[in-house]
Amino acid sequence: MIGYSPERNDDYVAVSRQAIEGYIVGFEPLANADRVHHILLFGCTEPAHATGFWKGGETCSGTTHILYAWARNAPSLDLPNGVGFSIGHESDNIRYLVLQVHYAQPFAGDVKDFSGVTLHLTQKQPQNLAAVLLFVSGESIPPARSQVQINVSCEYNQPTEMHPFAFRTHTHGMGRVVSAYYKHEGQWNKIGVRNPQWPQLFEMITTNPVIRKGDLMAATCRFDSHDKTKPVAMG
Repeated sequence: MIGYSPERNDDYVAVSRQAIEGYIVGFEPLANADRVHHILLFGCTEPAHATGFWKGGETCSGTTHILYAWARNAPSLDLPNGVGFSIGHESDNIRYLVLQVHYAQPFAGDVKDFSGVTLHLTQKQPQNLAAVLLFVSGESIPPARSQVQINVSCEYNQPTEMHPFAFRTHTHGMGRVVSAYYKHEGQWNKIGVRNPQWPQLFEMITTNPVIRKGDLMAATCRFDSHDKTKPVAMG
C-alpha cells in the first residue's frame, strides 16, 4: 500500500502493478490485523482502473484470478516444490497484479498504512501450475441461533485432475467452523476443516487428495448468530 489512512468503516482500496513474467512460489505478507481486515491479490488481464490506485471494491477488468489471500495475522506461504502460479505469460492472461486491502475501521490519530505482499518468483517453469478454487455462498444467516449451517456444492466438470495441496477459510466474526469435502465413486473424503477465527492461513493438506471429472465438491460453514436480531449477509 502507498501510505493510506482509511476514511470510513469497511474501507476498500486497491493498487495495481504490471506483472512480470515468471512463476510465484511464495507469498510474504507485510501486514498486521490491528490495522488490516484482509488482503487479496488478484491476477488480471486489465485492472479495474488505469490510475494505479483507487478506492472501492473493484479489482479487475476482464479475466480475474485470485492468487493469494491474507487475514488474522496469517504467516508467509511457501508453495510445495514443483508448484507455482504462472503470471505475465500470454498463456495465463495475467498482465497485471491488483492488491486489494480491506480496512475494518479508521485509524486513531495520524497514521498511514504501507501493508502489502512480497512475492517470491522463479523463472523456471514448475512441474505443476497452481490456482485458487473459491467457494462462496450468497445465503444470509438467520438471527438468534447458536448454530447455523450453510452448505455449498458443485460438480467438477473439467478433464484435468486437481490435486489440492492447501486449504483456507474466511468468515467474519460469526464463523465457527469451515469444512471442505469431495465425493468420489460414492465415498466422501475430507479436504480440510478449520476454525476461521484462527489465523486464516493456507493450511497444507497431507492426504494427497485427487479430484477428477464428475466428482462432487462441497463446503459447509457453521455460524453463531445468537446475539443478532436480524439476518446477516456476511458473518
